[in-house]
Amino acid sequence: AAFAVGVGEVVTDGGLPALVRDLVGRDQLEVANSRLSATQTVSNVFVGPPLGAVLFELEPSAPFFLAVGLFALAVVLLARLPGDYRAEPDDGVGEPLRTQIMVGLRYVWGHPVLRPLALTVMAFSFVGEAGNAVIVILATERFGLSNVGFGFLISVDGVASVVMSFFVAGLVRRTGHSFSMRLSIVTFTIGALLFGLTTSVAGIFIGALMAGISDPTWNVNSATIRQRLVPDQVFGRMMTAYLFVAWSMQPLGALLGGVIAERFGPEWVSILAAGVVGSLLVLARPLFRAIDEAMAEPAL
Repeated sequence: AAFAVGVGEVVTDGGLPALVRDLVGRDQLEVANSRLSATQTVSNVFVGPPLGAVLFELEPSAPFFLAVGLFALAVVLLARLPGDYRAEPDDGVGEPLRTQIMVGLRYVWGHPVLRPLALTVMAFSFVGEAGNAVIVILATERFGLSNVGFGFLISVDGVASVVMSFFVAGLVRRTGHSFSMRLSIVTFTIGALLFGLTTSVAGIFIGALMAGISDPTWNVNSATIRQRLVPDQVFGRMMTAYLFVAWSMQPLGALLGGVIAERFGPEWVSILAAGVVGSLLVLARPLFRAIDEAMAEPAL
C-alpha cells in the first residue's frame, strides 16, 4: 500500500506542473504556483492532520476511507477541466518504458539549467530529510517543548509558508528568479543554524519561521523554471527523471540524520544542514547565472 501511494505521488508531482503550465499564461506561472503551494501547505499542515486525528479517534478506518473519497473527487474535478492536455507526440512515443525513462534522464543531465538545479535540490532533499528524521527529538529533548509546543512549532512553519506563498510572485517580478532563490538559501541556512546552535525556545521558533519562508520561495521558482524551459513533448519524462535525481538522496539523508543524532546529538544534523545549504551560495553561482540567462530568453 505504501509503495502504491508513493507511485501515485510521483505520477501526480510529475503531471501537475504540466497541467498548471497549460492552464495559465506564461506571465501567470509564479502566481499559479504560489497559490498551489499555499493550498498544499494548508491541506497538509492545518487541515489533513487534525481532521485525520479526529476521525481516527472516532473510527480508525475513517481517515483512509475519507482519503479514498477525496482521491475520487480529485479524479472527477480533473476530468471536468475543459480542453485536451495530452502532450504533443514525438518520435519517442511507442518506445519501451525503460527507453523513455532514459530519454528523460539524458534530457535532465544534458540540460545546462536542469542538471545543476536537480543536483541542488538533491542537496536540499538530503539535509531536509535528515532534519525531518530528528526534528521531534531536537524539539522535545534539546528545547524541552511539550506535545502542544511541538504542534505550535510546526504551525509557525506552516503559517510562514502560506503567507510567503502570496509574496513570491511579487518578489520575483522585482528581483528576478536567481535572487529569490538565493534568499531561500539564506533563510534556510539561518533557520538551520538557529536549530543547531541556540538553546532558546524563541530561537527555534524564529528558525521555523525562516524555514517557512524558504520552502515556497525555492519551490515556486524551481517549478516555474522547469515549466518555462522544457518543451511539451518531453516535459513528463523530464519531470519524472528530475524527481528521481532530486529525491534520490532522501532515504540516505533520513538514515544519516538518525546516525548523527544518535552519536553526536540532533543539533549537529541542523549544523550539517546549514553548512551544506549555505555552501550553495558559492557552489551554485553558475546555476544562478544560467537561470538568469535562460529565463531572459523566449519561453518554449
